Amino acid sequence: MTEKELRKLTRKQLLELLLKQTERADSLEAELEEAKRKIQDRNLMQSEAGSIAAASLKLNGVFEAAEAAAAQYLENIAKLNEDSELAYEKAKAEAKEKADVLVKAAEKLCLEAEERAQKAQKRLEEIEERIREIHNQKKLLDEMFKDPSAKPEVDINEE
Repeated sequence: MTEKELRKLTRKQLLELLLKQTERADSLEAELEEAKRKIQDRNLMQSEAGSIAAASLKLNGVFEAAEAAAAQYLENIAKLNEDSELAYEKAKAEAKEKADVLVKAAEKLCLEAEERAQKAQKRLEEIEERIREIHNQKKLLDEMFKDPSAKPEVDINEE
């Protein structure tokens, strides 16, 4: 909207326009807060999945929950359909399929957690190596500043 068009608007129209813009700004702020919350949730999930041991414990819980859910499902079906052996076998097969799907999903999660843990371990080793390099360079600089005429024990360019 041009400045000329704005000048032609009545006070009521200007207030309505301002109200719409305020509502839009509020809506955008709400979307921004939701996006920030999702990023925070994702960061929290990534920090929780940091070690193989923790991931394994979580996955063990998934396996147990899958088995318990399948068992409970079978029990409920059996109680409802005691007189129908065919219905029981069908429910049993469905429960097994669902349990197999859950187990496969849990195995996939386990593999992904192990891969993330291996990547994290590799990155940690790289960081430790870099810290050692920095430490060695600091030692060299400390020696050089103690006695400027002294020759350093390790050549920095070798690394």
